[in-house]
Amino acid sequence: MGKKDVFIVGSGFSKDVAQYPTLLELGGLDGPVLSRIKDPLISNFISKKCPKSILNNIEHLITYLHQEYPWRNEEDSCLAKAVYYSIVKSIGIVFNEYDKELDNNTQKQEAYIAAIQLITYLHKWELPVITFNYDTLIESLAKTIHRKILTVNVGSKQYLVIIKEESPLHDKGVTVGIDSDGTKALWIARNELEYFENKDKLDVWLSSKELKDEEKDNVRSFLHHNNNLKQRLEITIREEELYQFPIVRLEQRTHSLLGGEFTPTLKLYKLHGSVNWMAGGGFDSWQGEIYLVDRDREGWITGRNKRDLYPLLIPPVLDKSGFYVTPGIRYQWRYAADHIKKASRIFIIGYSFPETDLASLFFINESIALNSVSEFVVVNRACRENGGLKKRF
Repeated sequence: MGKKDVFIVGSGFSKDVAQYPTLLELGGLDGPVLSRIKDPLISNFISKKCPKSILNNIEHLITYLHQEYPWRNEEDSCLAKAVYYSIVKSIGIVFNEYDKELDNNTQKQEAYIAAIQLITYLHKWELPVITFNYDTLIESLAKTIHRKILTVNVGSKQYLVIIKEESPLHDKGVTVGIDSDGTKALWIARNELEYFENKDKLDVWLSSKELKDEEKDNVRSFLHHNNNLKQRLEITIREEELYQFPIVRLEQRTHSLLGGEFTPTLKLYKLHGSVNWMAGGGFDSWQGEIYLVDRDREGWITGRNKRDLYPLLIPPVLDKSGFYVTPGIRYQWRYAADHIKKASRIFIIGYSFPETDLASLFFINESIALNSVSEFVVVNRACRENGGLKKRF
């Protein structure tokens, strides 16, 4: 694998790794999505006005509701929009519940461990990941990549120790911060730790580094005072560092924005939106900022801030023009296309390009038209069973 690899991830990835359902499995009046809708006006429209043949297929249903049809009267057109929003909110609730139910049993399974290894690799090489999934499994996996920060007092100065950014499965080294603000850092790989076991080896090792004498003394002092631990923090990869467009946390809508440096990591492009994104306008008039919902923080701040916002989930329909009005969505598609145009290999994991979503198929075909991709790697259980994905390209 290399820097020009691109990964395209579909719902089959989430299903195999953490038993998330596909949208097709959420269908039916008694399914987990439609059964949550209790408003009689909405339920009546679904059961009486929507074609019975599509009720078992959520993708077809939200596509049907989202499209404007000339035979609908104004009342039914408005109701169709209301039903669409109700279903989208219900989809968000279902996937949020699956996100919260990632328990210890799931995290010990072979597929989950393999997924962490994949995410760690993607993080290491800062590779682009393009997904049409609404769930936040990739974000949850990325949060297993963390750095532990220790602050230690040595005399009147404070020093930082930062364990190298790796997942718990691949803890390979530490960093010693020379300055109190950590701006100068000395990377220490695991195979170099033996140099710190005696003073002579340490002096030889330090002499090979571009450090001032004072900085070398600081390292020695730190190593002799590392039992003076004062504080321990764990910092994980944040969603803002994954998404490749400016996104504001919902609670910051009425608070000042937080600063700080971003950690180089994998580049996540969620072309169909996400259950943890919200935006204003809605339907064919999405506008303004996209907000990131922190589901770990509930209460009046989030409640007040989201009253005029809607979950930003894009249905797998041909005409997505209403969603492209939002710059964050438009730029994601554009940057994702740039990665595909430059890719040497493309990995498609668990995504089979739904028949209703011609836009996504056109997106891939146009992006690779001028690119001599050396290899496509398809990892898709369904495609192996029904004859493959090649006929769609």
